[in-house]
Amino acid sequence: MSSWSIRKYDVFISFRGEDVRRNFISHLGSALHRGNIEAFVDANLEKGDEVWPSLCEAIHDSHLAIVVFSENYADSKWCLKELVEILHCRKIQGLAVIPVFYQVDPSHIRKYSGTYGEAIAKHETYFGDTDNESIQDWKAALTEAANICGWDSCSHDYKNESHLIEKIVQDVSQKLSLRSPVQLKVEDLVEIEKHCDEVKQLLSKNQKHQFQENVQIIGIWGMGGLGKTTIAKALFSQMFPQYDAVCFLANVREESERFGLNSLRGVLLSKLLQVEHKYDPEESTMKRLSNKKVLIVLDDVDSLDQLDVLCRQQCKYAGPNSKLIITTRDRHLLRGIVDENEIYDVKPWGSAKSLELFCLHAFKQRLPKKGYEKLSERAVEYAGGVPLALEVLGSNLCCRSTEFWVSELRKLDKCLNLRIQNVLQVSYDGLDNLEKNIFLDIAFFFKGEDKDDVIRILDACGFCATSGVQVLEDKALITISYSGTIQMHDLIQEMGLYIVRGGCKDPNKRTRLRDIEEVSDVLENNKGSDVVEGIQLDLSQIENVRWKADTFNMMTNLRFLKLYVPSGKKSGNVHHCGVFSKLSAKLRYLEWNGCFLKSLPVTFCAKMLVEICMPHSHVTELWQGVQDVANLVRIDLSECKHLKNLPDLSKASRLKWVNLFGCESLCDIHPSVFSFDTLETLILDGCKKLKSLKSEKHLTSLENISVNLCTSLKEFSVSSDSITSLDLSSTDGSNVKTLPASIKDLFSLRILSVENCRKLGSLTELPPFVTELNAMNCRSLRTVSTLRESYGIFGVKSRFILFKNCVALDEPSLHYIMEAAHSETKFAASEINYKFVKVCFPGSRVPGHFEYRTTDSSITIDLPPSRPDFVGLCLCVVLSHSWGMKNLGAKIWCQCYVANGRRLGPATTWYDEVVTGLNSDHVFIWYDRNHSDRILEIYDTGERRVSFEFFVTNAIGQRLTIGTLECGVFLIFGQKNHLYHTLVNEFFVSLMAKHAGLIFKSFIRLDKNDCIDINNQERDLTEDGSCSCDCLFGMELTMLFCSVYVIFCVLFFIFFILNKKPVRKKNSWHLHFDTLSMLSFARLKRHNLRYLN
Repeated sequence: MSSWSIRKYDVFISFRGEDVRRNFISHLGSALHRGNIEAFVDANLEKGDEVWPSLCEAIHDSHLAIVVFSENYADSKWCLKELVEILHCRKIQGLAVIPVFYQVDPSHIRKYSGTYGEAIAKHETYFGDTDNESIQDWKAALTEAANICGWDSCSHDYKNESHLIEKIVQDVSQKLSLRSPVQLKVEDLVEIEKHCDEVKQLLSKNQKHQFQENVQIIGIWGMGGLGKTTIAKALFSQMFPQYDAVCFLANVREESERFGLNSLRGVLLSKLLQVEHKYDPEESTMKRLSNKKVLIVLDDVDSLDQLDVLCRQQCKYAGPNSKLIITTRDRHLLRGIVDENEIYDVKPWGSAKSLELFCLHAFKQRLPKKGYEKLSERAVEYAGGVPLALEVLGSNLCCRSTEFWVSELRKLDKCLNLRIQNVLQVSYDGLDNLEKNIFLDIAFFFKGEDKDDVIRILDACGFCATSGVQVLEDKALITISYSGTIQMHDLIQEMGLYIVRGGCKDPNKRTRLRDIEEVSDVLENNKGSDVVEGIQLDLSQIENVRWKADTFNMMTNLRFLKLYVPSGKKSGNVHHCGVFSKLSAKLRYLEWNGCFLKSLPVTFCAKMLVEICMPHSHVTELWQGVQDVANLVRIDLSECKHLKNLPDLSKASRLKWVNLFGCESLCDIHPSVFSFDTLETLILDGCKKLKSLKSEKHLTSLENISVNLCTSLKEFSVSSDSITSLDLSSTDGSNVKTLPASIKDLFSLRILSVENCRKLGSLTELPPFVTELNAMNCRSLRTVSTLRESYGIFGVKSRFILFKNCVALDEPSLHYIMEAAHSETKFAASEINYKFVKVCFPGSRVPGHFEYRTTDSSITIDLPPSRPDFVGLCLCVVLSHSWGMKNLGAKIWCQCYVANGRRLGPATTWYDEVVTGLNSDHVFIWYDRNHSDRILEIYDTGERRVSFEFFVTNAIGQRLTIGTLECGVFLIFGQKNHLYHTLVNEFFVSLMAKHAGLIFKSFIRLDKNDCIDINNQERDLTEDGSCSCDCLFGMELTMLFCSVYVIFCVLFFIFFILNKKPVRKKNSWHLHFDTLSMLSFARLKRHNLRYLN
């Protein structure tokens, strides 16, 4: 039964009839009746009713129970059974229990002494068993009840029995009001059980951090109107019967302002101690709480002073297992008092429960009335899951016609309901001036924008936005999404808009403008003033407007100007007359989509500018000469077809992002864009006239650079430690002939595409970490340097190498590619998480290392007898450039079968997309981890013979008649692992040597004659595990490693070694490095082995 269910009785009275029926109980019953309190006594039983079931039903159907312990109470088994049932309901459904000790000593009940001890002894004699379950339950119930704070008739605090009864009735009335507070209406109980259960789960956890030793504290936090107080009230009404001293202190913020904190503290103490309201800070008064289990709820706290005055001393003296619940709009207040996981975050309601609550107020039922369904959905959508708004709107629309509903909902689009406004604005009123400016800017301009971008712009306005945004989040005025964007509830945003609009009826006298009609009026009629700080206008919402040349002249304090067009929409027509002569020098953000200006006004000062965004504009240049743009971070001039050059940005010391996509007239990039090495992103796609892109220095910050479709680009010389992806491809063909030699230093580069670079003649030494190389249709490409150095890299789980239609490749280059494919597939099979290797290059034969090959479409092989020897396999297909292949495209597949024709899982494919446009025969090599693992599974069946069928399909899976010229299978064996580790080690040593070259250049001498034969070195290691120190470490250092950088490299190298298994031969452990990187260190001059020790 719910704690808030309607009950038949207010009070159930348990008593021993022969002791107190005709005196105390009769007087108590009369007093309760006069107080309109419905009480159940056994006299209420109807004739013929079964006694015990009726008593149980009455107990369960009561809000509160009074247990009158008299001298002979324990003599009655009925009384004891009642007591057990009452305490059971106390535990299960929160039944409030008030014990009355009528002319008996509570300690006799607790210790089973006096008449209570005699009664228990009689029951034990009757049952003949002292361990009888019923007797044990009765004794436990007596002890528990005697420990509950109650009323003692023997106390001198009462003048007479009548005075005692008066106090008991007052206590009952108070507890009934706590159980069912007037403010907690039935409609408030929608969703309330769910919230209460979740808060109770927080309270049930063992807290590691407590404000005071005996008190567990949780916070209930959320924006205004979400029902924090309602949740706290409902929770309090459920929990208070379990506590000795309780207090729900409502409206702490308002009450402390009206009466002061000391007065409020007096109210708290008087409720906890049940004494007359007075402020008594004496420690002796506080100590009266020391033996009490206390429950305190502080509602709507908004300052640390309130917590300090109202909590600290009370919590210090509260008894064990006490609880403190705090509701607040400010999450920061709870930090340091509770942990983050002890704060209950109240969120807006879902649509179903929102509709239910709205309908309870609008229609006095849980579903909309017929004809009001759509209107109800509109109202619920407007409320945005805020219970307060749902209640206010529902009550306002109750018993109204559909015409009234339509009119009222239309009005809400322009004006927030005043009651909702007042509740929400409390959080805003608690902000300082800078925080208020931040809030209003977000409400008008930045909702849904990236948090870092917003902070950067607002910081430039002098608003200290980092801390300000955190304060707004703590006060539940904004939220930060998982993607890092700033979100704001629609009602909160409406409140912010109302604050600005409500302050002045004349739009040109408002600080911020975003309403389409108001902005259009101000700009068209030149009504701007120095009051205006920000303007936002959706240009797709206007049709034809005409702006004068001096439109912005009077707006000298304009900080923010956003004239934008949403994605997928088209701008209206903006006409202008004359030459624009002025823009505010205080602009921090300038966005003007489709700007008709050829350049910004000559008088424009960009010193404060943080971001300029002018896509699809007519500008040919931003400005002439050098501007002091130390605050400039982002430039977006995408699709500015007439832009010819960028200005000198040699003073843009914070520039991070430049987008020049589709600037077809752009001829060159001023080298100053790279001056300060702060640039992170440079987008130049579609700059068809751009001929050269060159940086005079190696960069560290540039992460993304794109020059796709730059068909005139002849010189590209930009390098950076941070570039992860480089796309030089072009659908129309690129003029790039060579890549800069410095490209080998791009150690962060993972993806390199030179697709359609038809004049590219060679690929010099590539960066070591490239995992995807696309050189498709590089028709002039003749030479490719060795790719071997890039294999065996930490974190690399796939490789994709594409040289499709590179028909000019010479034999050494093809050999390098085949060697790379061979080494990489062998390494991939030895690594647990490696997913795939896919390689394509021109050729008419399967490479020679494939021991199984055929000109048919299928091949059958026998697997090795021992599974540990076999770690995977590599597949190869040679496709012809037939007409169908060239025009329709094809997908290459391989299906594996066992001897009886059963398929081994699904077929594996070289690539998920079709291969098209082959100009010659091509070799396709691939390794698929999943496919290899399925084949390894047949060892469990005892089968060893497998068949591989190679075939070709179109994009929808239909088999094509295109034949395969040749197919091959290469088995990979486990004993070759030394070679893979050799490749890994050699790579890292060479990488370390490159980085540390300058440090060692003065004292390292290379000797090419030392240890060149890797096979001899490996054999020397594995035969006796010792090898020649002169051979492996032919290097003599004149000093120890003193460079911090080198120490880092060595530690990194040791980390790699620790993941390898030791090689143990002839009980020799001193070469515990597997093949280590000895093979690479062998290239360095002499060194004594003792330096490793």
